[in-house]
Amino acid sequence: MSKACAHFGMLLVLLLLPSVAQTATFYADDDGPNDPGPGNPLVSDPLEDGSTDHPFDTVQEAIDASTNGDEVIVHPGTYDPIDFDSKNILVRSLDPGDPAVVQTTIVSGGSSPYSSGTVVMASDGTLDGLTVRNGTIGVSYADSERGAYSPTVTHCVITGCYYGIKGYVHYHPASIAPIFRNNVITGRLGGIWLDHQAISGGVHAQIQNNVIIGIDATFGRGIVYRMHESLPVVTQNIITDWDKGIDLVYSSLAAQRKALMTYNNVWGNTIDYHENGGGGAPQPFDLTGQQGNISADPLWQDESGDDYHLLDGSPCIDAGDPSFSAVIGETDFDGEDRVRNCSVDIGPDESPFYRDCNSNSVPDACEVISPGDFDADSDVDLDDYRGFVDCLSGPGTLPAPPMAGCTEACLAAFDFDDDQDVDARDFAALQALFGE
Repeated sequence: MSKACAHFGMLLVLLLLPSVAQTATFYADDDGPNDPGPGNPLVSDPLEDGSTDHPFDTVQEAIDASTNGDEVIVHPGTYDPIDFDSKNILVRSLDPGDPAVVQTTIVSGGSSPYSSGTVVMASDGTLDGLTVRNGTIGVSYADSERGAYSPTVTHCVITGCYYGIKGYVHYHPASIAPIFRNNVITGRLGGIWLDHQAISGGVHAQIQNNVIIGIDATFGRGIVYRMHESLPVVTQNIITDWDKGIDLVYSSLAAQRKALMTYNNVWGNTIDYHENGGGGAPQPFDLTGQQGNISADPLWQDESGDDYHLLDGSPCIDAGDPSFSAVIGETDFDGEDRVRNCSVDIGPDESPFYRDCNSNSVPDACEVISPGDFDADSDVDLDDYRGFVDCLSGPGTLPAPPMAGCTEACLAAFDFDDDQDVDARDFAALQALFGE
């Protein structure tokens, strides 16, 4: 075959191959390197095109220039509200895994908390690693003008808004499945409101590993189910300081919804769990101690300083779903591995600390405790008897000090009759194992 024929054949193959959509990256920087008016969106770089050398002054300009699949990277600064304009794009900070970058990359609805309007109108794309503040709604995933979407919101701080995340549309023909993961969300009226009332198929949100915190424990609601068809997954969140932590406004599908509330720490609310029964009658319920849910002070580093890292000894450490598997590339709020020490933590922070109830220097989440072998040294001896005494609590009051927080280890080792407490009835079974 001649070279000309070979070249022609290769050209023909290339022409017949399906075209691959090219994606683009646009930058926004209110203080760009060639900006004659730093911080002033009315005075822009005359050559601005969204490139690294000539970034757009505003995030919205970058979004307007983008198409589906594109990426918008936002430099630190304070920007006006944004609208994804129904585009499936990624809008992120320079480093979503660096809290200092997140705190200084701000989309703001006003100069003071609780300004009017929506700060971020999301779509099917992703918002990653920004601070969203000062509006009626921090992030909206649906409205009657735009429709309803399934955004991913992750590594964000949402604060100073009446509602952290909220969506409402009069009617939408299909179900949606937004993802809200690894965020810190504060609010006055609500944290996350699932507020669709006419969605065919429902809002099947994934609400995972967030801090959802109110400004007043006598006011507002953390997670609100204000729709009929939806079955959201609510797992490994810390929900605190609300009048109602989790509120089922309509009790349709109540049993199915409660089954999807797992491994949360719902604590410090006037009412932790609440639903309206027949005729709207309030019916508080309680999932504490069920499905991995707890209710205990999370022990943050500095709540008043908005530092939600966990202290050593926090009940949220290693207390998430033991079968949890992070999605590819998923990190905690600090950009670190989402799972340490064999079991995920509750909340957005994956702590370097671990629980060691049997004091053998091995994280409890990484070892399987055999019946009677509390210290996991492969025999049952006097050390295990001492552990039994520490776990001994009497019916229904497990655990007793000094083993507070070690319920799982106590039950795994000593609850021989499987009645969810460690008492004298279990002692005979322990004696039978002595020396083995």
